[in-house]
Amino acid sequence: MKTAGRTTAIEWTHHTWNPFVGCSNVSEGCRFCYAEAQAFRMEGFGNPVYEGTTRKVGGRPKWTGRLFLASQATLGKIDKITSRSPLIFVNSMSDFWHENAEDGWRALVLKKIRSRPDLIFQILTKRPGNIAPMLARMGEDLPPNLWLGATVEDHRVLNRIPVLTAVPASVHFLSVEPMIAPFGQPDLAGVEWVIGGGESGPLARHVILLPKAPAETSTPL
Repeated sequence: MKTAGRTTAIEWTHHTWNPFVGCSNVSEGCRFCYAEAQAFRMEGFGNPVYEGTTRKVGGRPKWTGRLFLASQATLGKIDKITSRSPLIFVNSMSDFWHENAEDGWRALVLKKIRSRPDLIFQILTKRPGNIAPMLARMGEDLPPNLWLGATVEDHRVLNRIPVLTAVPASVHFLSVEPMIAPFGQPDLAGVEWVIGGGESGPLARHVILLPKAPAETSTPL
């Protein structure tokens, strides 16, 4: 997806925007989370927003569950993006629907999203069960320019799909990335878009999706 003005190497979006940061692991797809290492480096560079969001466990950075609101400069970043490259991945360094994020933060982000109807905002979560109750207690619904997604890394979390699609949104999408186990044939009713990919990095887990084909045999005439 080569588009002028893009600011991220993530293939399925044009920009990332992190109005708040920090997370915690919730399933096997989180085991080698790329964002943990990035957050650890950002704290090492002296970025105060990331302070305490990770700690070393077994020699690797792991999320602590602490979340922090970003700076005003980061929050205002969205005002400078042009509609030439309209896809915005929200919270690549967090989970928008994390239970430790404040509802006020979410309300602020939703207000920003509504202020830019010329852009498309992509929110991806591993916690789709939190979406409906959080919106209800906030008295909010989702703006039409917000695409709602869930990460579904293997057959153990296929239940995330109907929970996601039960929430009214203009587009529902799945990130099957990292795919770490076979899926079978999940029901994709209500899903408009699927992103797929394997796990990367030195500790990547590999999955064989199809059984080995049987050897060819010949039948005498």
